[in-house]
Amino acid sequence: MVLIGGVHVFTGLDLWLKHAKPERLALRYNLAKHMTLFSMIGRLRDLTGGLEPELLFVSRALQLGVGLPGTIERSLIQLQPYLATPVERAAGRPFTIGRVSRDTVNKHHPDDAALYRQLAQATKDRALEGHTFNAMGRIHSLTGHYREALEDNAEALAIKRAVSGDTSRGVAVELNELGIDYRHLGRYTDAEHAFSRAIVLERAHRNPEG
Repeated sequence: MVLIGGVHVFTGLDLWLKHAKPERLALRYNLAKHMTLFSMIGRLRDLTGGLEPELLFVSRALQLGVGLPGTIERSLIQLQPYLATPVERAAGRPFTIGRVSRDTVNKHHPDDAALYRQLAQATKDRALEGHTFNAMGRIHSLTGHYREALEDNAEALAIKRAVSGDTSRGVAVELNELGIDYRHLGRYTDAEHAFSRAIVLERAHRNPEG
């Protein structure tokens, strides 16, 4: 039996199915991408010689949305312990900038970069300012504006160095972002230097993969 974790799983799927030769196939549906699901079902049938995937839905709403039979497999994560934990906010810092979930361009509003820039100019919180420039850099990188991304990430790097020191984990993250920007701009020597420095810092923070 092969269990496929979602409709976003594409890489190597044909190779997996070729070698596994499954008698049963289960497909977990946890993203509301109905057309992608229908396309995935057809592809799986083609790759397995007609094997019908068993659908696992994370909610009744998703099942009703596609109108297909399957099993509702609710999350085993217990939320109550998290909800019961009191939220403590630092004085003078009502919020921060970051993201939850995958960092893809369709999860950003077209005006997000401009909003973040206004926030960076208005705040007196240097850490928040650094996170804001990082967010702007990610948006510009995801939309192919690599020169703007490089400027934003360079500013975020300078702020994080000033706030938390030259060897912090945040600096490693920004160096990796700079490496991505340099690579897209064809500045491969600069990219290699940034990536190498990021790896050194990550390993110093006990991340063996860098």
